[in-house]
Amino acid sequence: MRRSPLVRCLCVCHSGNVRSITLARLLRKRGHEAIGVGLKQRSLVPLLAGWAERIYAMDDLVCARLREVLPAEQATLVSLRYDVGPDDWHLPQHPDLLRRLRDMVEANPPE
Repeated sequence: MRRSPLVRCLCVCHSGNVRSITLARLLRKRGHEAIGVGLKQRSLVPLLAGWAERIYAMDDLVCARLREVLPAEQATLVSLRYDVGPDDWHLPQHPDLLRRLRDMVEANPPE
């Protein structure tokens, strides 16, 4: 099986405590550079967006907000590839969240 090239990924959810952290851990286990952050970390998001090759929003509201606040060239990097919807899990590494994201990443690895 051909391995995809490693990608610098910024994973963004609302608070940066559950969904983005879980996705970032999964991506790091697969060899990618990945950071999880929340929109609440207002000063970090634009800085990290400049570092990232891909920005994964965890739901459509986060995606819309990122596209509003980031410069145009960074906003084009925003993707809903791993959209799991709102945080219904409240715990990083929740088994259901982990299963959903693992299935998504296996079906559509970062590119």
